[in-house]
Amino acid sequence: MILYAYKQKKWGDDMKYAKTMMIILLSMTLVLAGCGSVKKPKQTVKPPSPPPAEEQQGSSASVQPKGIELDSVDYVKFLDEQNGLAVSGGKAYRTRDGAKSWTDITPDTTGSIGERSIFFIDKDNGWIGIGDFDRPDQNSNGRKGEVFATHDGGASWKKTDIDDLASPQIYFIDKDNGWILDHKDAAMMHEAVAVLRTTDGGGTWQTVNETDPQNEKQGDLPFSGHKSGIAFADKDTGYVTGYTPVDGRVYLYATADGGKTWQDASFAVGKQLAGGQYSSYPPVFFDGKNGILPIGGGEKFAVYSTSDGGKAWGSPTLLDAAVQDVEMSFIDKDNWVVADGKYIYSTADGGKTWAKTQPDLSIADATEINFVSAKQGYMVINNKLYTTRDGGSTWE
Repeated sequence: MILYAYKQKKWGDDMKYAKTMMIILLSMTLVLAGCGSVKKPKQTVKPPSPPPAEEQQGSSASVQPKGIELDSVDYVKFLDEQNGLAVSGGKAYRTRDGAKSWTDITPDTTGSIGERSIFFIDKDNGWIGIGDFDRPDQNSNGRKGEVFATHDGGASWKKTDIDDLASPQIYFIDKDNGWILDHKDAAMMHEAVAVLRTTDGGGTWQTVNETDPQNEKQGDLPFSGHKSGIAFADKDTGYVTGYTPVDGRVYLYATADGGKTWQDASFAVGKQLAGGQYSSYPPVFFDGKNGILPIGGGEKFAVYSTSDGGKAWGSPTLLDAAVQDVEMSFIDKDNWVVADGKYIYSTADGGKTWAKTQPDLSIADATEINFVSAKQGYMVINNKLYTTRDGGSTWE
């Protein structure tokens, strides 16, 4: 069973990404027209010396378990109360003791690991994607990329090389079936993407759909709109979300054949949310049928629910929160936690009622929130990891 502890990106992050891609595209255009570090965090190594490296499979070198404390955290996701993942300084780490200590599980790559390029379905099975945009020597290798797969929690990795991989976002529903949404070139409120699929756990990948900005075809994902992510309810039914500057619409594209063809599944937000523009974010499915679809924009934040795999989305659940700074964690279909930069809100009935909590520290600069139960959760504030065991009142 896949365990979900879901964190939702800030609503403003899409615009930041789009602006970055616009700068890259503009620079390339100027060159064609004839016009002409991330600091690694300090790490405190605990004695004794690390044990011998475990052998890796495939073409990757061995991973050195280091048993370290992380002084800086960019991204965190916990699979249960003890097992979690973190990204720090472009490297991947694993904990099996509830964040007391961490092991470096970074595969042998020159690329930098980001939040959307790492995906684990449980404590053992996970994947990391590295595209051309993730490398310091960008555009030097013809956009060749690589996807690493592990089935032992990162102790060993098997690498698969992929041609023309720019910035992969990975999603799996089980240890065999997975997809990549590859973010390629972008312009203002437009983005070209490709969808890759694997049915053998990442051993082989096939491009099943790709945007052609010069020749859009029926069934392809469109060039219009910035794409925020991809998610699947089962091996056939999936969704791509994002943003386009259209009032009162939820940006949504759907596939019923595993990603080969896509149809516009956008819908009107209804009277409660009328008069605004909204970003949609990848739905979270707790099984093949039950799931949620979060959206946000302006001064409103809402979650739609489905019980049929996304064929129909019910009336939105709204929360009065400072949505420009919202972070979300979905434990299951009923238990959700939301932080808005000042308060922590929690629901145990799918958003029908909410409890409001004042934390004992400032969360104005929180960038991640990840709860694994109603009581135990994790939050990243200014790249520091904090833990709560009382539902968000106190943090350490």
